[in-house]
Amino acid sequence: MTPQLERLKGIAFSAACKSPKKSNPKRFEDIAIFMHELTPAVVVGLFEEIERLATSRSKKERELEQELEVWHHGPFCWTCGDTGDVHDITGEWRGECDCLSAQLINANRERDQLKAENEALRKSIAGKVVCDLELFEDLRDSAAAEADQHRQSMGSYRPQRQEVLDHTVSRCDLLIAAAEEESNG
Repeated sequence: MTPQLERLKGIAFSAACKSPKKSNPKRFEDIAIFMHELTPAVVVGLFEEIERLATSRSKKERELEQELEVWHHGPFCWTCGDTGDVHDITGEWRGECDCLSAQLINANRERDQLKAENEALRKSIAGKVVCDLELFEDLRDSAAAEADQHRQSMGSYRPQRQEVLDHTVSRCDLLIAAAEEESNG
């Protein structure tokens, strides 16, 4: 508390004291001094001091409150303390707990491992075209069948379609050959 607030506190206590006499001139004098000293700035300062004291807690108080909260509610599993590992009194590891906390820890570990494997797969195929070889073979076979039908019935009627079909078949053959070569080599 600031010296000004300490002085105001003393005047306030003096003005608030009850005297056996009803008309105590000293008391009226203290009240007048108190009213003169009690400015809006002093009142704001008092409110700020009250707010600061109400919200400020020491580090030790916060630590003690957290510790009390743990002891009040306790861990979900008293065997492993929600760590998933069971230790004896000497601290030697005795195995994994089978509680829900341990299952959650294991599931998170497995999820992280799957994420890492997925990322490794993504890096390994980066820049490569991933295709279904059977899909290209089906496309080639379908285009070849349509091209054969086209040659037999309408060979002169739609020459551009015939070129597209022949080009599709040859392109699929090239892609299939490249994919087979990459998988063998």
